[in-house]
Amino acid sequence: MTTELKVKLANLTIVIITLTVVVVFFWFVVQTVSSAFHLNVFAEKTSEFFILLLGAALAIVFSAALLNICLNLSILADARIRELPTQQNATFGKSFFLILAGLLLAIIASLFGGDYLSRRQEKDRLISECNDLVSRYQVSVDKIATALKDTSIIDDIPTILEFLSSQKSDYNDIALIVATEFDGQTTFLHMNDNMLSSSLKIPYWGSAFYRCKERDSKYLMRVFKEQLRDPFVWSEANDHYLYLPVEANGTVFVLHFSKFSRYGKIGS
Repeated sequence: MTTELKVKLANLTIVIITLTVVVVFFWFVVQTVSSAFHLNVFAEKTSEFFILLLGAALAIVFSAALLNICLNLSILADARIRELPTQQNATFGKSFFLILAGLLLAIIASLFGGDYLSRRQEKDRLISECNDLVSRYQVSVDKIATALKDTSIIDDIPTILEFLSSQKSDYNDIALIVATEFDGQTTFLHMNDNMLSSSLKIPYWGSAFYRCKERDSKYLMRVFKEQLRDPFVWSEANDHYLYLPVEANGTVFVLHFSKFSRYGKIGS
């Protein structure tokens, strides 16, 4: 192997190491941005792929670095490296770093764009699934309305909620929200499938007040005060919450759907 060929191979290993480090750096930025802003972008298997990519990248860097060291030792042994043209040395100009910076910005922008599209798609799908559930099990929904008026059968509601929760794999939990008055002030009560029958027989269901955030408090007020019937979806990190107003047998209540998810939609 000639010294000139050894130099070319050594330069090639430097390029390989640089590009691999850039890929690892981009991967680190993508994961950091996704975690810091709770972006709902990557699916579980995609995240596993990135972990495998990191391991492969480290193996490539180690192998290329070892080869580079061996080649340079061989070149020094030939004692002819000074005779080679300097333009053969691997260099990275200003345009290279500008391209990397632009690519990094494009990747970060695509993360936020993917998060927006993923959440929008998830919102539309959740609303569709909720409407399908209510229409499919209208009899059970009507029983909830009846039980809210009759305290003798109100303890049937947790069983109905448990039944509804088991019909869709998309939801971890389905609960119930109703409006009530406390000291002349409007507040909300929350019931899930774990409520004790004894609690449902006492005022305010044993202080089962629903702890609202500002966004859902305003929405619930509109539902019970202004007859708003549009569903409402909001997300916190990678958790999704959907409120679906229901009016049955003259009774208005809200079905509260919760979905807890760790990953987004890119990948499978």
